Amino acid sequence: MPKISNKVIEYFIEFINENVCSEKKVIVNGNWTVVLAIFFLQEGKRYTSREIFLAVGARKIKQEGTKLYEIVVPSKLISESEDCIFETINLIYRAISIFFTKTYKKVTSEFMDLLWEKVDTTYLKAIMEDK
Repeated sequence: MPKISNKVIEYFIEFINENVCSEKKVIVNGNWTVVLAIFFLQEGKRYTSREIFLAVGARKIKQEGTKLYEIVVPSKLISESEDCIFETINLIYRAISIFFTKTYKKVTSEFMDLLWEKVDTTYLKAIMEDK
């Protein structure tokens, strides 16, 4: 699996804040800090899925005022791809999309699908190829 640069993470945070959170008025000025953790998991005896899974609900860390959402992405989707770097970028976005569409009614799959067209995949691929 390709290494994911902090610049890629920063790009997606800024992109999502600007195009989803501000646009749809979700997560903005809330009482909680929302954190999405994306885990890439290798296939094993108990985990053989090809689906991206969002854990049900959030873990609350009250003393930090944080809600932690967790999503699992099968890493074999990357290893089976002809373009591992592009597929990594695509899967990060798909994971983010699943989180928003399942957590916030204001955010639809159609909205997230259209938004994908605005993601600068050329820039993101260049960053990841430099790693």
